[in-house]
Amino acid sequence: MKNKKIFIGTLVFTISMLFNLSIIKAGCTISVSAPRSVKTGSSFTVSATVPSNSGSWEYTLSYDSSKVKLVSGSLKVVGVYGDSRTNSYTFKSISEGSASFKAVNGSIYDYDSVSECYSGSTTATTNMSSSSNLEGAVANVDNNKSNDNTLKSLSIDSYELSPKFDKNTTEYNVEVPSGVEKISIDAEKNDTKAKVTGIGDINVKEGLNKIEVMVTAENGDTKTYIINVTVEEKDPIIVKVGGKNYIVVRKDTDIKEIPVNFKKSVLKLGGEEIPSYENKKLGMTLVALKDEDDNVRLFIYDKGTYKELYYVSNGITSIILLDAPNEFLYVYKKVNFKYNDVNYFGYNYLPYQNNNQYLVYGINLDTNEKGFYIYDKVTDGLIRYGKKDLVKDNGLVLLILLLGLIIFVWFIKLLKKLFTSKEKKIEKLKKKIDKLNDEYEDEEEEEEPVITKIEDEKPLPKKNRKAKRQELIDAKKVLDKGKPKSVRRVSLEPDEMDDYDF
Repeated sequence: MKNKKIFIGTLVFTISMLFNLSIIKAGCTISVSAPRSVKTGSSFTVSATVPSNSGSWEYTLSYDSSKVKLVSGSLKVVGVYGDSRTNSYTFKSISEGSASFKAVNGSIYDYDSVSECYSGSTTATTNMSSSSNLEGAVANVDNNKSNDNTLKSLSIDSYELSPKFDKNTTEYNVEVPSGVEKISIDAEKNDTKAKVTGIGDINVKEGLNKIEVMVTAENGDTKTYIINVTVEEKDPIIVKVGGKNYIVVRKDTDIKEIPVNFKKSVLKLGGEEIPSYENKKLGMTLVALKDEDDNVRLFIYDKGTYKELYYVSNGITSIILLDAPNEFLYVYKKVNFKYNDVNYFGYNYLPYQNNNQYLVYGINLDTNEKGFYIYDKVTDGLIRYGKKDLVKDNGLVLLILLLGLIIFVWFIKLLKKLFTSKEKKIEKLKKKIDKLNDEYEDEEEEEEPVITKIEDEKPLPKKNRKAKRQELIDAKKVLDKGKPKSVRRVSLEPDEMDDYDF
């Protein structure tokens, strides 16, 4: 009996816990809605709503870009208590089939308990077809229903639209003075059976306000008219950054996508306090500036100077981009890429340039350490890339360059050898032969005998004619003995001895 009570008590406790957990999850689910079906080529609205007990929230709307195209709306949403809990998006159907919409990378903190309670997101699916009869679509079942989704008139009370209204023009501009917080939009549809949303009293704030008026025809076709309402700012604080004028944002409700680990603070500027965000560990302060097109961006503020903030976060890793040290980038080229429709900078590997992967350098906001990362646009991933990997990249390229230089030198020598003229070769050979001939002739030449005259210190006695004649006869005999026998002996005829007196 006792064991039975324990079992029943445990069961009741477990069921109550599961019941309470389901309530919490139900209260922290992002609800996504979209029309069941639309005609291919038409525009339609998708909405994402966070629960009423949300104190702060963050998520990204996911969709199939091969089926639909985003016309307006920010996919990345960051909000706090007091902001609108519903975000609307305008999509255009570009292909037949089904497109699903879901909030991903979400985070919701309960307003009362200040604890995270996010439990997921619902998924909305829209069927798209070029046919007017769509499966499951009540609005398009009858082919005789009107497809007129245009307006007959569009106006804002007390203000003039630019350009003047035309039913085929879908975007307009209007400027209102500072201090205006609400405007009244009126629209008249061409077809009485059509439906119009986005009209009436609309709250506006300083700067640019994008207001969408959607017309839905009887058959379900939609058309969206956009009104850009600019509320002038009172006594704006203007600063100059990079040669461009910016206005300091003085309302924190206009500031989105605050980097993690930055806390809200205030900064005295222009004699008044403006919202700022600080990270004391990094010693970094951020302020928001608005450009001439009313685009709001965060800047790093340091003693009166401003530097645009480049912040990348995929929900797991969050880094602030910085210029990388040059000593590691010999084989990398600085390039630009887009992240959440904002131009960012990174580096591409010269031998292999991938337009979906970029090397980036920055401060990791979780570890407060600087380092290199590979950012992948396709997977939205950030992977740490060490200095050893960079050294390998540089070494590989240097090796390739060295091999290329060797091949180039060898090729030049080969060309020189191939294109040397035959005449030059012959001339060179002739010179060599002439040189050899000269050397050979030098060897053939005999040295001329050197005749030296030896004179005795004492003069020889003077010989008479008879003695001289006898001396010549003896010398001739010696010469005759050395000649071949076939040679006739030289006779000493008297006529040859005329000089002698016998």
